Amino acid sequence: MADEETVEETPAEAVTEEPIVEESTEVVESTEDDWRAGMAGDDEASLKTLERYETPAAAAKALTEAKAELRKKLEPLKAPGSDATEEDIAAYREAAGIPADQADYIAAVQLDDGVLVGDADKPILEAFAADFHDKNIPPEVLGVAVDRYMKLMEETAEKQAEADLENNLASIAELKEEYGAAYKGNLNALRPYFDGMSEGMYDRLMTGRTADGKLIGDDPEAVRFFIGRALEAQQTGTLIPSNDTKEATIKSEIAELETMMRTDRDGWFKNTAAQERYRTLINAQEKQEAA
Repeated sequence: MADEETVEETPAEAVTEEPIVEESTEVVESTEDDWRAGMAGDDEASLKTLERYETPAAAAKALTEAKAELRKKLEPLKAPGSDATEEDIAAYREAAGIPADQADYIAAVQLDDGVLVGDADKPILEAFAADFHDKNIPPEVLGVAVDRYMKLMEETAEKQAEADLENNLASIAELKEEYGAAYKGNLNALRPYFDGMSEGMYDRLMTGRTADGKLIGDDPEAVRFFIGRALEAQQTGTLIPSNDTKEATIKSEIAELETMMRTDRDGWFKNTAAQERYRTLINAQEKQEAA
């Protein structure tokens, strides 16, 4: 029988056990510098900010308050309703940066460079300001509206001036072609005709506008009609009584026509309108001298 393997037994008391280490529940407090550095990391600006606070709890409280304040500022202001009291309106205006006094409100309006409000436009600005202020709209919004309005008015005026010039040149060209040498005389007949009815009527009438926006003085149809009435009045002896200015105008026009008679005989005999105008002026001059 084979020899059995001998197993040596180790006595129980000879086994070595590792000691059990219990975890400590004791909280080790960080030093003042430790918690700030841990929260700030490598951010020096954050570290300096944290130095304002004594404890982490104080820093956390400040952060919470700052977030609440920021959230409050980001919330849109609720405009006062129809039932708002004067105190409600005053509080809203103060929070929204709206001056309480309308004069201060207008003074706070900022316009773009080059945009000027002239004396003639001030009533318009004041009317806008009254409505905007009453509705508690910030002055910067009024500034945008006034800027736009003034620019639109400027653009409209520029377009009107361009149209007036175009109409004026077209009217002159059309009437000169029709009246020839008598053009200037016919036109000069209009002022004494209208001003004889009422002082200043000529300017008031000619600077008025037709329904399509054209100056009456630049509308060849209107001018042609008025010239017809004025010449008719002269031919029937109803030319407005003279004064020094009207007399000088008639003499000047007669002189121009007589110059044409001397320097352009062929043109003169062909221009029946000029001849008729000359006879009318001579007749008017005789009536003035006899008056």
